[in-house]
Amino acid sequence: MKLIRTEDAAGQVLCHDITQIIPGEFKGARFRKGHIIQPEDIPVLLSIGKENLYVWEKKPGILHEDEAAALLYKAAAGKNIHGTEPKEGKIELIADCDGLLKINREALLAVNRTPQMMIATIHGDLPVKKGQKLAGTRIIPLVIEQEKMDAMQAAAGSEPILNVLPMQAKKFAVITTGSEVFKGRIEDKFTPILVGKLAEYGCEMTFHKVCDDDPAGITAAILEAKAAGCELIFTTGGMSVDPDDRTPLAIRNTGADIISYGAPVLTCLHAALPDVFYDVHLMISDPARYAADFAKAGADLITFHLEAVPDTVEEVIAAIRATGCQVGISIRPGTPVEAVFPYLGVVDLILVMSVEPGFGGQKLIPECLNKVAAIRKMITDRGLAIDLEVDGGIHLDNVVQALEKGANVIVAGSAVFKDDIAANAKAFLNRMQ
Repeated sequence: MKLIRTEDAAGQVLCHDITQIIPGEFKGARFRKGHIIQPEDIPVLLSIGKENLYVWEKKPGILHEDEAAALLYKAAAGKNIHGTEPKEGKIELIADCDGLLKINREALLAVNRTPQMMIATIHGDLPVKKGQKLAGTRIIPLVIEQEKMDAMQAAAGSEPILNVLPMQAKKFAVITTGSEVFKGRIEDKFTPILVGKLAEYGCEMTFHKVCDDDPAGITAAILEAKAAGCELIFTTGGMSVDPDDRTPLAIRNTGADIISYGAPVLTCLHAALPDVFYDVHLMISDPARYAADFAKAGADLITFHLEAVPDTVEEVIAAIRATGCQVGISIRPGTPVEAVFPYLGVVDLILVMSVEPGFGGQKLIPECLNKVAAIRKMITDRGLAIDLEVDGGIHLDNVVQALEKGANVIVAGSAVFKDDIAANAKAFLNRMQ
């Protein structure tokens, strides 16, 4: 830095804060370190007694923080993103439209490993609104070497790190399946939820049909919706556990592929939290087919439903064992407890469902806890080392009851994943001690 006359300082960069005190009105930094002095600033500086100033002395190969921030912004900002003016080495990235935020995580991490700079972002793969702050760039020192910025640009690559992809409004159909809805025994509550959620993205339902549990009828409805110009087609109803779930067959008969999404999600979780024990509960009709995929994704224990494979339980156990994972068997509320007794010696966990599988937020069926007690007695009488798990309707007011009946593994969804998740989890742990 160098000392110059204030009257000659226009265009120069301050090397330190300049404090101003106006009794009874203001006390603080009137000009911040890094501020580029403007002609109109000079009378103000002189009025507070600054006849001379220490300013940054530009040298070859050295960049001011705002110059460097502009380079960092250029590497970060892609489609439908603009930045604020540089200030103290910082630029904020703002969304130009509603859309989906995509982040090149590898490039982001590479840039953030470069010394003396950083890009902080919100989570990617989530919807954002026009005007929303997406990220902030920061150059930490007042000046930084050009070679560090060159290293940053090499780490970032040739493509921008952040992009906002505009939402595309679609026409969609909902095919509601299930005899209970078709025959008017229960109200269709799924369709209004889908309509509301998709409306947030500008999508419109242009086709809706309620079908019985008839694969041919469901297939015909799907094809009719497609012919009507629907760009998205949703089906609601049984999709997994029961052998009599007809919707997957109906979808397959349209020529579409049935794709399982669980394993890729587990892969991402395992990469982020590799030391966690992953207890994977498969509510699907063909668990043996997907066991290897989930094991490769990071599962430690795979639980399947007895009701889904009543004639091939031993084969499914063997298939899961072959992956190196532990094995669990689950039973639904309507299944007699005796159905699991033959397998107590060959599995690692028994899961008692205390609600009917399908959706969260249900109330625990008290009679299911009697099954827990019966299974625990059988485990104890036979001297086995098996975990006993309860899933469904578990809250702080009934978790102790489940433990007293013999469960030693508790699954809680809705009671934990709402409001303050950390506080809810802590409350459960305290109650279970």
